[in-house]
Amino acid sequence: MRKFRILFVSILLMSILTTSICLCACHDNDEPNNQDWIKIHNYSSFSLKYNNYSAILHSVEDIMSICDKDTSPIFKKSGYDQNKQIIDTLKEYDEEFFIDKSLIVIFRLRDGFPYYVKDFEIIDESFNITLARDLPKEPAVYPDVVIAITCVYILEFDKEKIKDVTQINVQEILIQQ
Repeated sequence: MRKFRILFVSILLMSILTTSICLCACHDNDEPNNQDWIKIHNYSSFSLKYNNYSAILHSVEDIMSICDKDTSPIFKKSGYDQNKQIIDTLKEYDEEFFIDKSLIVIFRLRDGFPYYVKDFEIIDESFNITLARDLPKEPAVYPDVVIAITCVYILEFDKEKIKDVTQINVQEILIQQ
């Protein structure tokens, strides 16, 4: 009976260990787009001063500054109402969020085909991000008129991780399947 008990406990422990290893191996923390702290929003009608713009937001005051109708560095005053969706999304971040976190926000105007976050790295004072789009395997026929969309990438980071970042470098690549 004692040998049976030792065998049973050994099998049980091996099962738990094997299950733990499998669960940990299947979860890829390094794959950016599987993370809930990366939010990508696509809009078809924005009124922006620049097609490509990036900002680091460390506080609610930073959000208010970027969203201010009169002084926004990105949103045009004349088309402010067109930007209401993303402005409301940004204003959802409150004082409590900014206690430990900061945001990197990237605006990119694209030809109807959004890019995903392939990878990023922080080197010294630079945040380097690669946005990618997968090309179709077969040649594709696209319509003559392609609607431009604005992709807004909102990345949430621990404040400490990006405290020294002063520059955002965005690289866009096309990946052949």
